[in-house]
Order: sequence, then structure tokens, then C-alpha cells
Amino acid sequence: MTLWTPPPRTPQAEEIYAAAENDRAARPGSYALDPGPVITAALRQDDPAGLGDPAYWREGLDRYLASANDDGRLNAVGARMVRGSAVAALRARLAMNRLPRTDRPLDRPPIVITGGWRTGTTFLYRLLATDPRLRAPLPAELAMPWKFAGASPRRREELIQAGSAANDLLHLLNPTLATVHGHGPRLPEECVVAMNSGFRNWGFSSTVRLDGYSQWLAGQDLSTTYLDYRHVPVSYTLLTLPTNSLV
Repeated sequence: MTLWTPPPRTPQAEEIYAAAENDRAARPGSYALDPGPVITAALRQDDPAGLGDPAYWREGLDRYLASANDDGRLNAVGARMVRGSAVAALRARLAMNRLPRTDRPLDRPPIVITGGWRTGTTFLYRLLATDPRLRAPLPAELAMPWKFAGASPRRREELIQAGSAANDLLHLLNPTLATVHGHGPRLPEECVVAMNSGFRNWGFSSTVRLDGYSQWLAGQDLSTTYLDYRHVPVSYTLLTLPTNSLV
């Protein structure tokens, strides 16, 4: 049996981790994985009703945060990442719920790729994406699809470039990650990135140890997760909305 050991941290990464630990010591509440404050942070001044029926997202949020807290063995950077992921997922839910739903199909039926972890699905996905007849979404389009609805070409480029900051930080903290799963603002990314808003998504456990959450998720019906995802490509490819309707 081969035991895995994490790669040594770079000096820049050490500075980031140390700064986060100091910040957590000074502001512990900002790192707490409690659902109430996370929901408040996500809502800002918005009406909680904008999140929709809690039956579709609240239990998943509670399970995710509890499992990250109990199973994750998180340092300050990890706790901040989990909290930020939860806030971002709720804000995505708010934003997508503001867009009109449509039953209009895509112009062409999608190609669906399925497979287990580390079986080559990403490689196949990106290989197919090189075909000019096919359209694969970029990370920013999956993370913030509502901002691309009706966006001009110039605005679209700005959004794609703005999304590169998260990739830069990820590679700074873990330079060897690219050997397992390459990331980049212009590398097509898979649907799992856009499936967080209902908190029933195996993607959460790809970055954090979530034993309890994973056991719970294994028994869940993911139909709503996939129905919500259908709204994502339809939104950024078909809808034309005035700028002031975007979030």
C-alpha cells in the first residue's frame, strides 16, 4: 500500500494559510459553519422567499455544513472555502430563480457523458469540446450563468477573465492539482460546477472530506438537481434580458 503525503507548501501558500489562521482567531464568526449566518450572508438584503421552497435546499445545506465541520478536519482556508461555497450556492439559487423558466429545448440535443471518478470523463469531455460543432461551457458560465444571459461579447470576455482568480488561487495553494484535474478560465468544465444550488451534489465531496454528507446523499433523489441544471445552459444560450435584470 502506498501512503499519500501532501506536497510541501510554497512560501506564498504558507503566507495565505497563516493569514487565514490569524484572521479566524480574530474573527471566528466569519469562519463558523452555521446555516443561519450563512443564509444571512447570502441573502444580504434579499427576501428569503427568493430561495424557493426550503424542501429543495435546506436539508442539503445543513448536512453539507455539519459534515464539513465534523468530518472535514478543516484549517482556516478550508473553513473559509466551505462557507464561501455555501454562500455562493445560495446566491446562485437566488439569481437563477429570478430568471424566467422556459420549456423551450436547446437547438440541438445535448451529448451526455457519464462515468465514475477518475475514469476519463473530463478528458473525453474536453476532447469533444474541440469539435467546432459542439459547445461546452466554461467555468464562469457554469458558476454564474445568469450573468451571461444576454451579455455582449465584450461583457462575456470580462466575466471569463474575472473568473480566473479562483483558478489562480487554487493552483497557488496546490500546484500539483493540475496533474489530476486541470483548471483554467478557458478550459471547458463539467456540469457538476453548476449543480450546487440545491446542495445535492457529489461535487462537494471532491474538495472536502464529507463522510456524513456523502452517506446522506447516496440515498437522495437527484431529479431536482438535474432539472435545475437544465435551466443553466438554456439561460446563458437562449435568454435575452435587459442588463438591469441580471445579478
